[in-house]
Amino acid sequence: MSEKAYQSDVTELKKILRSHSIQPSHHRLQVLSYLKNHRVHPTADMIYQHISAKIHTLSKTTVYNTLKIFSEKGIVRELNIDEHELRYDINVEPHAHFKCVKCGKLFDVFDKTLLPDREMVDGHIVSKIDVYLQGTCKECAGKE
Repeated sequence: MSEKAYQSDVTELKKILRSHSIQPSHHRLQVLSYLKNHRVHPTADMIYQHISAKIHTLSKTTVYNTLKIFSEKGIVRELNIDEHELRYDINVEPHAHFKCVKCGKLFDVFDKTLLPDREMVDGHIVSKIDVYLQGTCKECAGKE
């Protein structure tokens, strides 16, 4: 990445953080950059492993705290697909997720028929929708 492209990216990331009332710091910018450039629904550990290779002063606590702030301010969605891991999605628009039971990858699913299209369901007020599907992804199914 050229210096000009890098500066443009940093400026955009700072703008995103400030628009969510978050003070930009070097570590927060790095976490946000990772989320924007690695759309794999990472865990905090995945983010830490990647960034700490470049920034040796980064702690896991900083990554967890940053993700907590990002979640509270609406920059990321926390995905609690199973009891063993919490993943993060920078796409906060309503959509479902599919987890492959073979390879463990997590995919976005944009099938609108899976999501209610209203704010009330059977008289209940909907404030959050999480739709998780599990099965075998097409890549793994093709290997069988």
